Amino acid sequence: MEDSARTVHHVTHLGNTANNAYYNMVTLEAELGIPSSTKIIEFGLIHAISAPAWEELDFEVPSLEWVDTPSWKDVADADTANSVLLQFPASWVVKIRAAFKESLLWKGLRPIWRKTKALTRRRIRIAVGLVLLLGGARPPLFRPLDKPGNATIVYGSNFLLKVRFPRKTRAMVIAFEHGTARWALSGSADWVERFIKRLYRREIRKCDFALVTNIDPESIDAVRQLWGDNWAAVPHPYIPNPDTPYLTDSELRKELLISTESDYLIFLGASHNWSALHDKGTYSCLEAFRKLREKGIRVGLVTLDWGLQRTESRTYFSEHGLSDYVEWLLPRPRRALQRLGGACDVSWNQFAYYGIGAFDLRMLEQGVPHVSRGLDSSGVDLLGSQVPWYAAASADEIVSQTSGVISDMEERGRDTVISAHAKRYREWLREYHSPLVLADIEKAVFDFLAIEKSRRVPFDNGYWGTVTRGRTVRQ
Repeated sequence: MEDSARTVHHVTHLGNTANNAYYNMVTLEAELGIPSSTKIIEFGLIHAISAPAWEELDFEVPSLEWVDTPSWKDVADADTANSVLLQFPASWVVKIRAAFKESLLWKGLRPIWRKTKALTRRRIRIAVGLVLLLGGARPPLFRPLDKPGNATIVYGSNFLLKVRFPRKTRAMVIAFEHGTARWALSGSADWVERFIKRLYRREIRKCDFALVTNIDPESIDAVRQLWGDNWAAVPHPYIPNPDTPYLTDSELRKELLISTESDYLIFLGASHNWSALHDKGTYSCLEAFRKLREKGIRVGLVTLDWGLQRTESRTYFSEHGLSDYVEWLLPRPRRALQRLGGACDVSWNQFAYYGIGAFDLRMLEQGVPHVSRGLDSSGVDLLGSQVPWYAAASADEIVSQTSGVISDMEERGRDTVISAHAKRYREWLREYHSPLVLADIEKAVFDFLAIEKSRRVPFDNGYWGTVTRGRTVRQ
């Protein structure tokens, strides 16, 4: 361990949205030798995609409902994989909630609750949380962690109704920004959401610094409004899957080609969203798929059944006579997701924001020819490189890039094209988006805060690019 790494004695991770804390904890321990002072402290988040078992284990998801409220006892070794998560100690609020869920009243209300729209359920949960919040249910958090040389990293916003942050600490307090800044400054559907966002902004501004994974212009603008110059762009925490790239599952590929009446397969793994408050640009994908079929290119679409607009997507396919060429599948954990991508010819992600997403990384690692939005010039400056995939923003650009990949496969053969992409993508990941890059940036941030925490001298927001352009990443 390098001497400079010793400026941090322990790191405490709060929250685990999208497994960012899990991967970051492993990275800091492996690359810098910095131990975590505790396990990852969670605040009740139970979504499957935010559990380490989702990343590490190979299993089939039993149903769409299971993803939202998983029963991990049904998955072998899941308890061991998830043991790094420690639920925040149960308060009187949690105990009352648990008792209510065992009551006869809840058993009578449960069928009605399940039929209630997801948005209505969310608003009810928030309203109940606000009542508890105003009733004094949030204790202060950092007293046992407030020691010089310690760091606390906060992920997501699910801490909000459970604890409150102090205004001054001797420890480093760092926000890990993964889309919450843009959300916190976006429009709101009602007063409840406005209140929640205002409360989040008030709390998160107490952090000394922010590590920022979403480097689209909208997110960077929001980050600057919340933290000024006290932030640094960082790669999404991610530990490579040593089993990739998976060989093509010939049987699975054959089944998908037959079921979609196609010669080539497009994998749309991003969630189906295109509303103003949660835009993945999925509607552009729908239009691009329609245009490809209209051009006579026999492509099938393999997509996952999740997202706020998945019902609208089904309606679109039906109205345009495309339903027979689309295969809907349940969301998949990382390993199964990458094998599914390996059975396809092209992958599509999101086209609304400039940036790099978790699905992008999984497809690059697998080596699937990939089409997504990419970075703008500011993002390239922050990172030190443009992304290696095929950049597109509109339906026509998606069509052009996808058609080009298919033409290349027709000319050179699918295996040759896939192999070339896998090599190029993995080299890019190793140089520009590896755990080593993340560790080098975080080490610089820890050192900076240990010295400059009180003086507020600006940090190099684009230190990521400084590292990669200077090729100072340890090999």
